[in-house]
Amino acid sequence: MKNKFQKMNKNDLYFAVIQQCKKKGIELKDVDQKQSYLDDNTYQLISKDKDLLLRIDLFQLFNEEPNSNRKFGIGCFLLPFIILTFVGGWFFIQIWTYGFLGLIRNQEKRYSCEESKEYKELYSEKDKDSYIKECMNK
Repeated sequence: MKNKFQKMNKNDLYFAVIQQCKKKGIELKDVDQKQSYLDDNTYQLISKDKDLLLRIDLFQLFNEEPNSNRKFGIGCFLLPFIILTFVGGWFFIQIWTYGFLGLIRNQEKRYSCEESKEYKELYSEKDKDSYIKECMNK
C-alpha cells in the first residue's frame, strides 16, 4: 500500500522536501530535481554531477510516524460501532428481562390464580375477572 509520500506528485514532493530541509537548517546547493527520487520512505537528493548529496527519511523529516493516520482512522471508525454494540446489548438485556420474562411471570401468576380454590368457586365472568386482577396485584 502506498504511503502519502508515494501518492504525492513528484514536483510537489521535491519542493516540500527542499522547504522542510531549509526549515531544519540543511542547506542544499546544486540539487538536480530530475535526478532526485523517492525510494520507499527515503528521498534521495542527487546533485547535477549525479552524486548522492543526501538520503532523507521522510517520516523523520516531516516528524511523522509511519501509518499514523491509518491507525487513527481505524480507531475513529470502529469506536462508534463498539459503543453502539454495548448500548444495543444493554437494550436487549432490558427488553429480555422486563419484557419477555415479565410476560412469562404474569402468565405463571395468572395460571396460579386460576387454579386457586376461590377462583373455581366463582360462577360469573365479571367476578372471575375482578378476582384475577386482585390476585395478580398481590
